[in-house]
Amino acid sequence: MISALGSSVSEFLSNLDFLHSVYLSTTYPQMTVPSFRVENLKDGTIVLHYYSQRSGLNGIVVGIVKAVASIIFDVVVEMEITDWRCEIEGGKKEHTTFLVKIKDGSVEDDADIVPSLRTDFTYMTECPLRRLSRVSLMTHGSTSSVNKNQPLYQKEELNCPEKVMVDPQTFCKCFPYHVVFDGNLVIRQCGAKLQRLCPDLKQNGCGLDDFIVIKHPQISLNVASIRKFINMIFLVEVKVDKLEAAYRKIPNLSLRGQMVWMEELKCIIFLSSPRLISLQDLQDHNMHFSDIAPHDVTRDLILFNEQRGAEIELAKQLEEKKEELRILMQSLREEKMKTDALLYSMLPRQVANDLREGRHVEAGEFDAVTVLFADIVKFTDMCAKCKPIQIVNLLNVMYGKFDRLTNVHDVYKVRKPACSAFTAT
Repeated sequence: MISALGSSVSEFLSNLDFLHSVYLSTTYPQMTVPSFRVENLKDGTIVLHYYSQRSGLNGIVVGIVKAVASIIFDVVVEMEITDWRCEIEGGKKEHTTFLVKIKDGSVEDDADIVPSLRTDFTYMTECPLRRLSRVSLMTHGSTSSVNKNQPLYQKEELNCPEKVMVDPQTFCKCFPYHVVFDGNLVIRQCGAKLQRLCPDLKQNGCGLDDFIVIKHPQISLNVASIRKFINMIFLVEVKVDKLEAAYRKIPNLSLRGQMVWMEELKCIIFLSSPRLISLQDLQDHNMHFSDIAPHDVTRDLILFNEQRGAEIELAKQLEEKKEELRILMQSLREEKMKTDALLYSMLPRQVANDLREGRHVEAGEFDAVTVLFADIVKFTDMCAKCKPIQIVNLLNVMYGKFDRLTNVHDVYKVRKPACSAFTAT
């Protein structure tokens, strides 16, 4: 996934915010993800802006960027912090500015970096972890065959028509959740579905700040701030009091999309779609697939997540059944051990096994046998004078000792009446 973000260090950093705002925010909904903004200077250096509510993570950013540049793009970068300040705009957060310089040439050989290790491990031609990382990443789209830090597709002059061949009504239907606003945040046009959700948008002169709140990136709602973060994914939330009455009791509607600055019109168009990830979200927002444009990948995302959820639920059920089966098998083994112990106490082991397996048991013959008959003297008189529980305890102790002795001396207990014992060996 990391190697697919871009074909150069600059493209990778430019799309790093997309990875955080979409992937991490979906996986961890309660997490406040950091923001990244990139400025490409004419001399080839990159200015990286890092915004985070958590402090002390600057070193991690430096390490990640250097590692990605080395492993994926096979280049060496130098990073230094040029500015650090705490900002209040859009919520309190740290704003750190890095200057990223890309050095000429590829990554240095390991012998120049750690010569002491090369002395001790001369049989190694390359660090196995480094080699493994490069090979695994190359199979997912390495840039080793192209010019380093250069995009795969260079910008070219577009052959734009003098007039856009689409009428406003068709455009509003094809992009049902778009918004066009000017430098004063006055809404000039919006999509058909958005007009149905927010009827007040049909009025002329409505202000954008009256209808939405920006959730990501955490900036103030003005054109200057939006243009500063123009290459980022924007997540906005529609204000509940501006929704139609039927949609005010449902979860807040969030829109995710891209801001585009139109220089000739001095306006910004927000191309967005509802932030829905499952059928449950669709139902909770009282919406249907017909409310999403056919070309919008949100439809595919909902179906994919529904299928993935069904597979996860099936795997969970199979795991639960497997655990139940394991518990039943363990209980069955324990009960079998109890049954065997009871059976062996009444019959010789070999005879008991033959009877259980349905085999005919023939009488055995022994040349010499020693038989012991044991009885408790005056047991009847003892029963008349003692309490029942005392008699039970006496027999329990006596039988326990006899059983231990029969096991020690390998004696078979033929019969054990109430007050006597009959054994043979």
